[in-house]
Amino acid sequence: MTRVILLWLALAVVAIPASAQPTIQRVRPDARDILAYRLALDGFRKFTQVTTTLDGIPTRQSPDEVRPDSAFLMVLAMGFAYNTPWTDRDVADHAARIDSGHRELARAIRSAGLTSREYVLTQMTLLLAHPVIARKKHGLTDPPPTDVAAENLAFVEANWAEVDRYMTRVQQRIAGERGGR
Repeated sequence: MTRVILLWLALAVVAIPASAQPTIQRVRPDARDILAYRLALDGFRKFTQVTTTLDGIPTRQSPDEVRPDSAFLMVLAMGFAYNTPWTDRDVADHAARIDSGHRELARAIRSAGLTSREYVLTQMTLLLAHPVIARKKHGLTDPPPTDVAAENLAFVEANWAEVDRYMTRVQQRIAGERGGR
């Protein structure tokens, strides 16, 4: 239950207007791989295919177990709640952890045509860009963030319906996996 609360807290923090937020460093300025990564429609659709593939695999062994893609998202989002900025080392560590410890997720990623590194970078970039565009869609005019590329913001905005549908579906699935807790 604590993990779900922290996830929602982390997601709520990124939804607060920037002017009302304390300055939160989400990505270290020297995280060149994260800052240089660019979303593209083909890569985003491959990324969402991972979720679709995992939707068809029964993975819950106990009532408290969450899917590996859900757990990965919660781990990333908790970094925001704890004000722990991402580093390029985090990308490598998460990719290695997926490859060595989450066989179903690693298989789904490869089946979709991505590497674990690309999967990690796509998830990070969506977590950075989606809330910015969500606030903009609600009429909030925040200063542009420095930890997400303008091209990624433009991608999310141009593909808003598809990106928001995916992000909303994932948040709802995580809540459901945790029994609404």
